[in-house]
Amino acid sequence: MVLIKVIENGREIYQKIDLKDAVKFNKSALVFTTEDDEDAYDDYLEDLEDEKEDEIDKVEEEIDDLEDKLDDLEDEIEDSKDDGYYESKKDEFESRKEALKSKMEELK
Repeated sequence: MVLIKVIENGREIYQKIDLKDAVKFNKSALVFTTEDDEDAYDDYLEDLEDEKEDEIDKVEEEIDDLEDKLDDLEDEIEDSKDDGYYESKKDEFESRKEALKSKMEELK
């Protein structure tokens, strides 16, 4: 059993606390009735830390994947530029712009 000291009506008493709540407190604030209870607390705390590290690892992997995808996309953009795709589109838009300017002059 894990206990925590509380002050109630000016008196110090010890209340039972479950592991989920116990890990929120500094270990020195807790009282363990058996060594097994203290071991269970330590194991639970270690499990929580492992879960947190696993979650951090998963997020870091996702970030790495996104960075790889971004790099691939940037490579595709650069390849497209090398193929003249953007230049041809720019030329096309310039031609259309000139045609529209000519039409506008005709309409004046």
